[in-house]
Amino acid sequence: ALMLFSMTEESELLGYKSRAQLYRMKEEHWLDDYIQIIDGKTYLLMEGPRGKPSLARHIMGIIDWRFNWLMTWMNWEIISVKR
Repeated sequence: ALMLFSMTEESELLGYKSRAQLYRMKEEHWLDDYIQIIDGKTYLLMEGPRGKPSLARHIMGIIDWRFNWLMTWMNWEIISVKR
């Protein structure tokens, strides 16, 4: 059986204060492999599709990637200013 959760349920499970972060990831197509639409309502698949990590691990990877990119960009800006 598939474990499907609404965006609201999933945001609560992941500890987000609102659904905005999940909707942003959805709009940016980060969640395409995890989305199921049933009767016009969007649900997220908790387990990853075959060969993919769980949704929680996938989101942690996105957040980690964004943080690392931001830190690299900030370091580059600091180095550029020092020159």
